[in-house]
Amino acid sequence: MGTYLDASQLVAASLGQLTKKTATVVASGATDDLFSIDGGPILLHYFAGVVTTAIAANTDFDVDFDPDDGGSNVALASKLVADSDVTGTVYTLNATNGGALVAGTDIGYNGWLADPITFTDGDILLTVTGGTGAAGVIDWYAIWSPLTDGAALTAAA
Repeated sequence: MGTYLDASQLVAASLGQLTKKTATVVASGATDDLFSIDGGPILLHYFAGVVTTAIAANTDFDVDFDPDDGGSNVALASKLVADSDVTGTVYTLNATNGGALVAGTDIGYNGWLADPITFTDGDILLTVTGGTGAAGVIDWYAIWSPLTDGAALTAAA
């Protein structure tokens, strides 16, 4: 009898490690840690969020990297107006670093990065502004590779 790989083992062997974080959209003005990078640098290949519960009206998002070394946050994606985005909406990073988060609902819309991003220890954050309060749920996905032994990207608690 052969040995079979499950989906996460297959992705890790061919593309990199897959990490998922389910995040409830927090109240306006709040920040939610999506992913934590610890133990050394990693290379991010893929980053996308999929709306699983509709987003409240007038809600806006930013995605930033907060380095553990005390440096300033770095914008990965600037404001996206996620006004009442429906289930199935997919969010990806802009091809321009720091450009607006991109939203789409088309089949095949993807989050593969043309130029993978190197991250050191720190956190990838979602900042919410506007909106009428906490409403909506997004599944965030990251595919990454460690650049040194012990480096990891995990779903933030």
